[in-house]
Amino acid sequence: MEKKFYRNLFGVVVFVSMVVFVYIVYSHCQIPCGIYDDPARFDKLSEHILTIEKSMLRITELSKEDKPDMNQLVRWIQNKDEHAHQLSHIVT
Repeated sequence: MEKKFYRNLFGVVVFVSMVVFVYIVYSHCQIPCGIYDDPARFDKLSEHILTIEKSMLRITELSKEDKPDMNQLVRWIQNKDEHAHQLSHIVT
């Protein structure tokens, strides 16, 4: 009778320990889904979107000038394209 009690007690302790362990240690596996830190990814995506918007505004402003600074215009276009590339890389 005493052995059965300790065996059941051991089973309960193991079960409770496993449940507590699962809640404490739970995390995503990066291999199958690749999603581990969603908030950081969305922050980075927002950063790229804002930079692309800013670049587009500057490109539009520079293009409207009588004598646009072509070097500056090219820099803004390259900046926009680079951030668009990084954005698409994160998304895909």
